[in-house]
Amino acid sequence: MKGFERFVEQQIQEALEDGRLSGLPGEGKPLPQRSGAAFVDAVESAGYAMMTKSGALPEELRLRRDLAEARAAFAACDDPEERRRLMARITDLDLRHNMTREKRIGRRF
Repeated sequence: MKGFERFVEQQIQEALEDGRLSGLPGEGKPLPQRSGAAFVDAVESAGYAMMTKSGALPEELRLRRDLAEARAAFAACDDPEERRRLMARITDLDLRHNMTREKRIGRRF
């Protein structure tokens, strides 16, 4: 990967020297705020986009969605027994989501 990084850096330096990066829209302005998804590998991001378009959902995102739904149900619930059940579900989903996320991140290193 080091060779590719050097190549990219060289291309950027050449473009700077040639003035090809001058006068671009937004020049001199701060970069827009990006979500955490902006730091996902480009290939992985493209894969997520394709799965989203086809209606498929990666396990990590499905778990995140289920976790948000369980938390919303917990917040709206008044029954103590149901809240106990929902809290157990939230704990389980949170653990599974974190494990899935760590597994994905671990593959990159």
